[in-house]
This record gives sequence, structure tokens and C-alpha cells, in this order.
Amino acid sequence: NGSFSASETYTVDTVPPEVVSCLRTDASPTSATQVTFALTFSEMVNGLDTSDLVVIASGMTNVSVASVSGSGTSYMVTLNTGTGVGTLSVRLVDNDSIRDGVGHPLGGPGETNGSFMDADTYSIDTIPPVVTGCIRNEASPTNAKQVTFQLIFRESVSGLDTDDLVVDAPDMIGASIESVSGSGAS
Repeated sequence: NGSFSASETYTVDTVPPEVVSCLRTDASPTSATQVTFALTFSEMVNGLDTSDLVVIASGMTNVSVASVSGSGTSYMVTLNTGTGVGTLSVRLVDNDSIRDGVGHPLGGPGETNGSFMDADTYSIDTIPPVVTGCIRNEASPTNAKQVTFQLIFRESVSGLDTDDLVVDAPDMIGASIESVSGSGAS
């Protein structure tokens, strides 16, 4: 009768994928040997691997990308934190290897136009605290019933109490630690 009805349709995708966010998944600050970022894309992509990622570190050495896992729009990027005290983040450097389901490269054609540098940052401290000084506060010799010492740490600490200390006085009978006070690094 001269009418026509199309039963087939096309889904058209002309928009390249983009990075939506790159967020920490662990607490910060941390002393962990590895930290993870959740990397989210605007649409399903494939082709993301460790060669697309660069570790941004300040004050840290021997850092690296440990692994990339996930699929679709959600990926997990795990970094080795190395050693030191500083900050750690990750940058995605677009080399057109990340593509959506119809072949659009991240950010569109052209390297680096899909790069993402606005990731969260971890504060990392992989160096344990150490005592850098133990200073006698009274003159020596003394006949005082109590004496005090000042412990100085490389950094702020918490949790120091009498159970952490031992009196080294082999010629004294009944010498004991009475109390601990202070905060931070002193």
C-alpha cells in the first residue's frame, strides 16, 4: 500500500571516552607498601595498562605502578610506595591505546589530549620513628628522689607509655619509671 516502516536502528557514538575521576581508595596518610586509586571513565573502555600511567612522587624513591585491574568504566590502579616521606599520586598519559567500544581513543584522536592529572594524592611515610635524643634534665650527680629525661623523636609519635621504657640502673635498688608525659616529637 506504499508505506514503509523501518525495524532496524543504529546506535551512534561520536563522543570519545574521558577520565571522570581518579580517587584514593585507602586512608591517607599511610605507611603502606602499596596504595590504590579508583580510576573511572565516562564510558566503557579497554586497552588501559601500566604503560599508560606515570607515578608522581615528591620525597619518595623506588615508586612504581604495580598493577591495573578492572574493566568497563571502573579500574583499580595499584602503586608501590617505595621508601621515604612525601606524597604520591598517579597521572594517566594518553597515548591513544585506550579506546571505547567503537574505537574512539581516549580524549579523541591525538596523543595526550585525554591525559588526566587531577588525581587524589596520598601522604606517605614509610620510615619508622626513631629516638634522636635522650637528654638528662637535672644536674649530675644528684641526690634527688626523681630525675627526668627528655626523649626526642625524629617525628611526632603517639602511644608512648611506661611499658615502652626500661630503667637501666644496675646499682640502684627500686628504681622505676613513674610517668610519661609530652606529645608530638618530645
